[in-house]
Amino acid sequence: MFRILFVCSGNAGRSQMAAAFAQRIATKDMEITCAGDAHQDVAPSASRVMTEIGVDIAPQVTRTLGEIGTESFDVVVTLCNNAREICPTFPGSPARVHWPLVDPARQDLTTSAEADEVFRQVRDEIRRRVEGLFQYGFLESIRQVRQTLRRSWQRHRDLDVRLADDLVRLSDQEQLLRAAQE
Repeated sequence: MFRILFVCSGNAGRSQMAAAFAQRIATKDMEITCAGDAHQDVAPSASRVMTEIGVDIAPQVTRTLGEIGTESFDVVVTLCNNAREICPTFPGSPARVHWPLVDPARQDLTTSAEADEVFRQVRDEIRRRVEGLFQYGFLESIRQVRQTLRRSWQRHRDLDVRLADDLVRLSDQEQLLRAAQE
């Protein structure tokens, strides 16, 4: 299973959008998830602008980085500078991608129409970037490199086991020779 994690500060808008776009493109052997530094409800403007294009993110359950803890991922995409700073190191050395997107929820906006417009701009940028991850071969190249490394690691471990067995046999033969010489 090839696993991708999208991270933003609150997991209430950008990461939810990115995960939703990725899930529409991902193959069956991919798992897409998202998280943030705290539980927050999905931002109403994020939900509205995604619904405009036929994607419902309102029922999404938000997760925190603490909850996903030591899970391993193949790719971790941080969607803002804060997410890059708070994102822990995950097992398996996942590839890291950073998109320094503005946080539309933290903009000084007075009306929901203004908020929706900022969320639309961020939504469109996220969609473009997610599609780029899949269309331009980035994820496939990471998948191939990771598979090659896993195979190499397995061959290396198999070789180590064979060498250890050979060393045990040599040690046994040395002991037999010493015993015969005594």
